[in-house]
Order: sequence, then structure tokens, then C-alpha cells
Amino acid sequence: MALVKCRECSREVSDQAEACPHCGIKNPAETIAAPTASRPLDGDEAILKLGGVTVTRTLAKFPSQTFPINGIGSVTLAEPKRAGWIILAFIFGAIALIFFSAGSDAAGVGVFFIILCAVFALIAFSKRHALFIRTASSDTRAMDGDVATLSKIKDAIEKAATARG
Repeated sequence: MALVKCRECSREVSDQAEACPHCGIKNPAETIAAPTASRPLDGDEAILKLGGVTVTRTLAKFPSQTFPINGIGSVTLAEPKRAGWIILAFIFGAIALIFFSAGSDAAGVGVFFIILCAVFALIAFSKRHALFIRTASSDTRAMDGDVATLSKIKDAIEKAATARG
């Protein structure tokens, strides 16, 4: 019995394994002829290809990491935390108004606080949603992006998990 690389996820498996314990592909040590247009490789059909992300029946491939579908416990979208930045923008805006109302001697300081207010408001509204993948060992921030794109990726991963059974 020797260890070989799985043909799907490239992790080590026994050459006698009936299925890969990591990605679930059947006969992971078996070498299969290259896929053709009429016969795609088992589990390799792309459910979604979007922005550097590919989801198949067996894997969710992100630009920086790959997750076996059968190892994913859940997929969640997290909204950006904006409240703190908005509160800071409001506070600095209020301080700017105080300095502007104090007279022309304090107007320069008021301008400084207006700039801080604008910076914190920009930070608050430039935050993006995050896609988290929960596996048995951790919660991983897989990707940041707009909610529409991340929702499509989340739906594709859930569809792949359902198709795998």
C-alpha cells in the first residue's frame, strides 16, 4: 500500500482507496484519459466560473485556496461592519461644526475635522461583503466582493453539495 496524489484535489491518499477522504472523488489514484467534449471527467463539470472562482461537483476553487465540496459544512455571507466608521464620521462632523461656529480663528481646525469626517464616511461605505467557508477545522474568509457575485458563488457551492449528496 503506497500513498499517491489524488487526481482531483492532489492530496495524499492510499493507492487502494475507493474514494478520496478529502474531496470524495471515486478511485482517486486511478489515472484517467484526458476529458473530451463528449466525455467530461467525473466530478469536473463546472457549475460556475466567475471572477477567478470555479465551482465543480467536487471542488470550490478560489484564487488563493481550494476547498473539497464534501469538506464544506456551510457557506455564509457576512455584511461589512460599518457602524463604527459611521459613528466616527458623525462625531468628527459634529466637532467640525463646533469649530466652524466658534469663529474664523478655528475654521482651519474645522476643515481638518471635515476631512476626517469624509475619510471615515468613505471607509464605511467602501467596505465589501465577505464569503466565509466553514469546514471541520476552521472558518475561512474565502473571498471579498459585492453581494450579487458572492451570492452566486454561495448558491453554486450549495448546489454542488446537494448534487454530491
